[in-house]
Amino acid sequence: MLELFNLFRNGASLLAEPEYRLPGITIEPIPPAKFIARFLGKVVEFTFSYDHAAAHGVVAITSLSPEGDAIGPNWSFHFNAQGEVGDIEPRPNEDLYNIQRETDAADIVLGALHIALTGTMEVI
Repeated sequence: MLELFNLFRNGASLLAEPEYRLPGITIEPIPPAKFIARFLGKVVEFTFSYDHAAAHGVVAITSLSPEGDAIGPNWSFHFNAQGEVGDIEPRPNEDLYNIQRETDAADIVLGALHIALTGTMEVI
């Protein structure tokens, strides 16, 4: 499952590429099981854990203050051994997300940054 999380982290890193259409996003990998996304002064931390009882990976998403303290809203999603994501909001598309797909990883990280910027889980 950690390997799948690493694929998710790698897909998210594409948001920080110079040719990405929305400049200014940075991704900071924190091995072995975290990364931080930053945009417009907002900081969002993604932390992987494994739920042994349910046999799936869990990604906790935490908005952080500039000092690194957890601030709201905080949320999480889970994924199975094929990388398919369970219930997740915001969900800009109606298809199932898969953390192995770079575009899905980008959508999830952009959704988390949107939540950090607006302070709400609602997507317009």
